[in-house]
Amino acid sequence: MAPGLIGALEQELRALQEASPDWLVWVSEPVTPPFYTPPTHGSAADALPPEMQPNIQTGDCEDGAAVEVLLRATVLPAGESVYRPSRECYPGIRVQLAFSTHSAYPAVAPVHLPRVTIRTNFVHHANLDNRHPDSAFYLGIGCAGSADGEAAHRGWRVGDKAASGDGAACDGGAVTPDKACPEPAGTASAVLWHVAHTLFGAGAGGERPTGTPELRFSVGDKVEANVGRWVPATVVAIWDEGEATLLPQPYRLQLDSEPGVSGPADDVHPVEVWAPDDTDVFVRAPKGSDLAARTSLPSRERAAHVWWDLADATATRWAVIASYPRDGHPLTPDLFLAPPAPSLDYWAPKISPDIAAWLRSGGPAAGLSELITEEGPNIFSFELFSPEFCGVLLAEIERFESVAAKRGWTIRRPNSMNAYGAILNEIGLESFADSLQDTVLAAVAQALFGPQGATLTHHHTFMVSYEPGHDLGLDMHTDDSDVTFNVCLGKEFTGAGLQFCGVLGDPDHRQASARYQHKVGRCVVHLGAQRHGADDIESGMRRNLIIWNTNEAWRRSLGFVGPQFQLTYAREQGLPDEVCLSYTHDKDWEAYRGPRPESARGHRPWCPPDKARFVPQ
Repeated sequence: MAPGLIGALEQELRALQEASPDWLVWVSEPVTPPFYTPPTHGSAADALPPEMQPNIQTGDCEDGAAVEVLLRATVLPAGESVYRPSRECYPGIRVQLAFSTHSAYPAVAPVHLPRVTIRTNFVHHANLDNRHPDSAFYLGIGCAGSADGEAAHRGWRVGDKAASGDGAACDGGAVTPDKACPEPAGTASAVLWHVAHTLFGAGAGGERPTGTPELRFSVGDKVEANVGRWVPATVVAIWDEGEATLLPQPYRLQLDSEPGVSGPADDVHPVEVWAPDDTDVFVRAPKGSDLAARTSLPSRERAAHVWWDLADATATRWAVIASYPRDGHPLTPDLFLAPPAPSLDYWAPKISPDIAAWLRSGGPAAGLSELITEEGPNIFSFELFSPEFCGVLLAEIERFESVAAKRGWTIRRPNSMNAYGAILNEIGLESFADSLQDTVLAAVAQALFGPQGATLTHHHTFMVSYEPGHDLGLDMHTDDSDVTFNVCLGKEFTGAGLQFCGVLGDPDHRQASARYQHKVGRCVVHLGAQRHGADDIESGMRRNLIIWNTNEAWRRSLGFVGPQFQLTYAREQGLPDEVCLSYTHDKDWEAYRGPRPESARGHRPWCPPDKARFVPQ
């Protein structure tokens, strides 16, 4: 990436906005995150990433040139899309492009392609943690070619004026193998075009591939799985559809040893993982094995299956979501019309006047201290929503649940620990959650949580429900987030408080630190790595809106990777507090509390690693 990238992107985006293609809803100005971390290697144990660094490069670039620049956009499906009948009822899909001086995506590209992130849970990608299409995306559109030299796609050019009214591709010309991608100045436009036309259009392009891709390994084969380090494993299923996956996964693997532990796996609770792609990034043959001679499908053929399956699965969900507002069901249509760009005018009537005034003043960190209460180390609370708006939002979610029950729609539950609740992205409120994160939560996270909250790049937003006879409480756990916002929407209840303990990997990880009692409209915010659990509800019903926010740069840093893969994990400073023990996650539960409850069945305890467990002197 040459000096002046931001200026080049700004010039390109002005031209793109002037062209006003019908598949583009909104595109942001280029954003420079305050921190940067280079991408991790395929195995965290092979090459630990450095800690986060200021997003400034002074080597090959001019002083002050950013290492990474982010660009966000909202696009609509274009052309003969499977979603076209309902696209007028849905505000679009959020996309994020990350341009980096250090990496090209994929590495074989002759120019610095952006890392592509589909910034939503609405679209589930079959590869790479549901968030990063990257390699499969570029192979699917042919932008960077593949190992066998294939490279052909039609790149959209801002200067072309021949776009048809239905958003069909302008003729950018065929791309030859020696020039596999658009020039850097046009890369953002070309990639956004392909998101709208290829990802949400006709899968990987051309005709749908037939049959099921043939895999390298069979059930029973002994292989190695990448779980942060390479461990022996056995293939127990192929093209497996599990509760946690939307699309069939190439392999389900049973690990022969527990990650972070040298001994054999527990026969009673074997560890099983999915390999999301048939490549050596995720699963490989052991050295010297006869299996090593087997080769996976050509990259482009594999990507074609991925995109077609993705298009089918997403189209089904799109039709359900779009029909809710289209058929006039919403009680408050305004909730489904959140603007794609950050808008305080939209949020000011819904949030606390003090928070709105703070945001209008620019969101200075010093000013926030007067509006928040520090409940404990790294745990804060503040008034977020007005009680009136809590009632409006809760009524709308309950309305969707009622309509879904009558029409036979399936509502996917928020996570593996909650049996009740709903994911906002899956009930048509994706743009609402995007706007909340971009307009309100991002400023609060940045003011409170340094590198973890510096730049929020993704979210998982959902409602949880607790009442007698249903979910009562929640076992001690950490969140799959970097910063969590948890706001109580109602209703009347007793009990159901939150108990907080320490941060994952710290010496006081299992030491009690704070207890918090919910209040309607008030939000508690904490690190996702902060261990916490919900006390059982005693009476009534509690419904909370929870936003798990993630930061890609933080997740590439040692600060995140170390504790997650148990590579850096401090020894406990003392015996754990009983209130901080987890029957779902802790390996030593029985030593302190006796037999595990029946609800723990099916969960594999993993914490703490043996090297970090407290040893009395």
